[in-house]
Amino acid sequence: GCLCLVGSEMCIRDRNYLEAGADATYRSANAEAISAYGNALRCIRTLPEGAARDAAEIRGLLAMGVPIIASRGHAAEAVGQTYGRARDLCERVGARGQLFDALRGLWCHRYDHGDFETCLKLTGTLIDLAAELGGGLFMAIALRAHGSTNLSMDRFAEAQRAYERSIEIADSVDSNRGVALYGENPAIGARIMLSQVFAFGGRLDSAWDVVNKAGDFARSGDQPISVAQATAIRAIIALLRRDYAVSLEAAEEEASVSHEHGFVRWHAHSMLMTGIGRVFNHGDISSLDVAKRGIDDWKATGASLYVPTFSASLADCALHCGREDMARLVVDDGIAFAMANQEYLVLSELQRLDALICERSGLVEEALTRLE
Repeated sequence: GCLCLVGSEMCIRDRNYLEAGADATYRSANAEAISAYGNALRCIRTLPEGAARDAAEIRGLLAMGVPIIASRGHAAEAVGQTYGRARDLCERVGARGQLFDALRGLWCHRYDHGDFETCLKLTGTLIDLAAELGGGLFMAIALRAHGSTNLSMDRFAEAQRAYERSIEIADSVDSNRGVALYGENPAIGARIMLSQVFAFGGRLDSAWDVVNKAGDFARSGDQPISVAQATAIRAIIALLRRDYAVSLEAAEEEASVSHEHGFVRWHAHSMLMTGIGRVFNHGDISSLDVAKRGIDDWKATGASLYVPTFSASLADCALHCGREDMARLVVDDGIAFAMANQEYLVLSELQRLDALICERSGLVEEALTRLE
């Protein structure tokens, strides 16, 4: 099948690839969706240059971004290329609403790369655009991104305000439309992330209540990628609560959903948490290697976001097993990423673990030096 443009009309011959891609995206059949959208874009790019072709290409690019993120991870080069091209076309034709969508996709890409200063600038632009476009779902999405940027910059009060306002707005509109446009309903996504704010602030009971509610919303709305994210954070919070059985249960659900739908990013995280869970629940020290592969697979998507946090969790588990060699390996890696990303809160935990490794290795003076 192919597509052709007559005036401003898009005529379909044999098969509507864009509709096929939308149907596949709805079913979380991401490889099928990418194939369909790719076919559509190849046809579109054979058409005469002009505003109509640009508009059709923008539609195809923005639609394809969601399944690319789901199947390859936010940090994948294809994500940056897809949304970057969409942004350029939107600026050329003056498509303000679609420009918002493109910039939000670029925010996802830069966020997973740990480029928080760029993300802060992008969220400022997103908030301004959302206000220009009438708020609603646009503003809920913009504030969710703003909250996450501030969370990763250790600005917890600002992150909490942004998430709570995002939830308030999302609960008042048809926020389920965000799933097709952005890969998530911000009413769910902001709740998942708000639970992290509470967890990092030591409010583990509040964090537990919020993440469980978000997970229930995701399951009832049949939103697999949000289920994967909610179970990922649920596993982390349960680990912080020292509820190792529940943490492992959540990680295994995350693994199942991610495997079924090809969510490479969350599947990598599930390996980390499943490995740690098996160590604490069953004393299976060989599962440390599974956890380490999870971090390696996460980094293989191009992501540096959360690598310091993952490294701290695995190092703590390795020290629990007397595996100072693995703890040293992941702590050194985590410190390098934390310094590059300017993730100073987790850096302090990594430095504590660094000193503990030195102490257990008989290097007491070196341990004291590391803590200075």
